[in-house]
Amino acid sequence: MRSFMTRHPMAAFLALFYGLGWACFVPSLLGRQGFGIIPADIPLDPFRLLSIAFFAIVPFVVTRIVDGPGSASRLFRQVRHVRVGPQWYVIALFGPPAALLVASILVKGTAPIEALASNFTSIPTAFVLGVVLLALLGNLWEETSWSGYVTARLQARYGPLRASLIVAPLFGLYHLPLFFIVGGLGDSPDHLPIAQLPLYLGFLLIVFSGPMRILLTWVYNSTGRSLAVVALFHASINATGGAAILATFFAGVDGVLVYAALAVLALVVIVATRGRLGLSRTDVVEARPSSLPQPAPSSSTA
Repeated sequence: MRSFMTRHPMAAFLALFYGLGWACFVPSLLGRQGFGIIPADIPLDPFRLLSIAFFAIVPFVVTRIVDGPGSASRLFRQVRHVRVGPQWYVIALFGPPAALLVASILVKGTAPIEALASNFTSIPTAFVLGVVLLALLGNLWEETSWSGYVTARLQARYGPLRASLIVAPLFGLYHLPLFFIVGGLGDSPDHLPIAQLPLYLGFLLIVFSGPMRILLTWVYNSTGRSLAVVALFHASINATGGAAILATFFAGVDGVLVYAALAVLALVVIVATRGRLGLSRTDVVEARPSSLPQPAPSSSTA
C-alpha cells in the first residue's frame, strides 16, 4: 500500500477521499431520504460530520506517507497561515455576495439594494458568523484536501489555470450522492425525475465547480497559500447560495444567479492575472517530496 501511494500519490489520495467520503453518504442513500431500500429516515448530518473528520485526517496521512517526515507539518502550516492582507478577508467574506448583488441589480433593478438595506444590521450574525462557523467546521478541512494537496501538486505540473480545471470535475464529483438525497433525483414522486441526471451532472461538474475552483485557486495563491482564507471564501460561496441567505438578503433572486456571477468573476480574474491566478513564476515548484508548497508572503493586491 505504501509503495502504491508513493508511486501514485494523486490516485491514492482520491481513492481514500472518495471511498471514505462516499461511505458517509451510504446510510442516508439507503434510507427514505435516498433510494428507500431501508424503510427508515436516516439523517445525513451525523454522517457528514464523520466525513469532515475524514477531511481533516486523509490529506495529512497521505502527505506523510508520500512526502516523508515533516511534510504533514508543512501542510498544517498552510492551515495556520492567517497573516495575510486584510483585503483578502474582505474578499473572502464578501466577494461572493457582492458579485451576486451586482448581478441581481442588473437583473432586478434596485429591489436587491432595498432588500439588503432593510436587513443590513443582521449581516454580522446572519451571514458573517455563519460563514466563519462553516469554514471552521467543514470547509477548512475540505480545502486542505482540494487546495493544499490536490491543487498544489497539479499546478506545480500544469500551471494554476489548467490545474483548477482538472480539479473542478473531481471536486464536483464528490458531491454527486447529494443529488439522490432529500428531494433530489429518483423514481419516487417526491424526487426530481432521474432522467434529469445529465443536466444536473453538467451543472455540478462545470457550472458549479469550474468557476469556484478557479476563484479558490486564485485566493489560495494570492494569500501565500492560506487555507484559512480559502475556507472562508468557500464557505461564503456556500452561504450566499443557500436558501436562508437568499431569502433574507436577496428575496426573489434565483440561486443559479450566484454561479453565473461567479463565472463572470472567474473570467475577470483569469484575464486580470493572465491565467496565473495569483501564482508568480518564482513560486512554481516541482512536484517532488522535498518541494511541498509552503506558505509564502501574501500578495498586496487582488
